[in-house]
Amino acid sequence: MFDKLFEIVAKSTRFGFALAFAGTIFILGNKYEWWSIKLAPDQTSYIIFATLLGYGILVASALANGFRLAWAVADWGWTAFRHWRQNSNIMDKLHELTPRQTAALWWISQNPNVIIHGSIFEDPFRALCSKKYLHAASGTAQAQGFKVNKVVFRKSAKIAERLPPHLLDQIAKGPAPWR
Repeated sequence: MFDKLFEIVAKSTRFGFALAFAGTIFILGNKYEWWSIKLAPDQTSYIIFATLLGYGILVASALANGFRLAWAVADWGWTAFRHWRQNSNIMDKLHELTPRQTAALWWISQNPNVIIHGSIFEDPFRALCSKKYLHAASGTAQAQGFKVNKVVFRKSAKIAERLPPHLLDQIAKGPAPWR
């Protein structure tokens, strides 16, 4: 709705500047007698109106651009906040994982240089993707590489708390649990 208004205001900025500049010069010239002809105050009302219209267009343009900028900054801030909140709460979902999925997540956290490869419809990748521990490259059923959420590496101690201590080294140094 406001897009058309913003577009009209943005396109009329040159016209507004021309009105404001010419009107200001004419009014100042009339006041300080730069011109050979001095107009009466009632005759300058049209010039004053045009000058105020020009300044109004410039102010509206500035407000429209400021509103667009503020909206873009607010949108970016909201997106960053959502991303931060999702990542800060991700380890609170560990109790929802099965032991096999928890073991797979522990293995992933202990092997950061290994490429995680599989289908999003196979276990444990389905659960790990739905809980946002892994991010799929595409939504297809074909085998693909996964991007691991960085919180998994930073807070791997919380994953270790959910596994028996005697299995931690076996899982971390062994083959991938989903094979």
